[in-house]
Amino acid sequence: MTDTTDIKALRPAERAKLGFVTDDNTGGYYVAECEECGKIFPSQTCDGGEQIADSGDYGDCYCPHCGFIDPLECDNANLVWNVQQLKIVNLTKQLEAERQRADKSDAMLSECLESLKAAEKELGIRSHQLVKADASVADLEKRLRCTEETLIAVNDLLTAAEARVKELKGEQVPVITCYSCRKVMTRNQHAEADGFCPYCDVEIELDEDELFTAPQKPVVLSFDAWCESKGDKPLGWVREAMKEAYDAAIEAAGSIVKDGE
Repeated sequence: MTDTTDIKALRPAERAKLGFVTDDNTGGYYVAECEECGKIFPSQTCDGGEQIADSGDYGDCYCPHCGFIDPLECDNANLVWNVQQLKIVNLTKQLEAERQRADKSDAMLSECLESLKAAEKELGIRSHQLVKADASVADLEKRLRCTEETLIAVNDLLTAAEARVKELKGEQVPVITCYSCRKVMTRNQHAEADGFCPYCDVEIELDEDELFTAPQKPVVLSFDAWCESKGDKPLGWVREAMKEAYDAAIEAAGSIVKDGE
């Protein structure tokens, strides 16, 4: 709407709704000026003015700002212009303020979007790290299971080695060594000789610390031959540990090692 042609094209009801007044001296709404408060406003905004029953008369009008009765028509066109211009200026300022607020909101929205992108990127990195951590945990669990299985196998081999050590020692009997002739006798032989050595006739007082056990099966297989006979093939540190225990048992039993049956 840019000229008077556009205004005249509006119907009276539309003009009144938009706040327009009559500009052709044909009666109707006008620009009013309140003598009390000095406000300028279109007369259609006044309070009151309703028709009084069927009398054909109308009630008084009141200023919508201060309630003054029957505000008069303003005959100062320049004042009307200035009032409207002031409204335009104020509306322009409000529009500019709203535009600035909108620009600020757009800037804040852009910052939020950038922050969201950064957060999504960080989340992606964290998710990738979590996947790697899960894979590491799964690998550790697998290695732990393998270690447990290895320990079980080692325990079985050690149990077998202990059984072999007992087998190497065989049935043992207490013996006594004569401090004179250094010959070995059993406790039964010592008792039958009335506490004397049956070989040199020297009296021997029993001392439990001098008793020891003698192996009855001195000839045994070597570690490699024993593993081959059992069908075992221990490797690495397991083999070294088993061999060390096996050799120590042979040495303690005083056995003679042979490479085959």
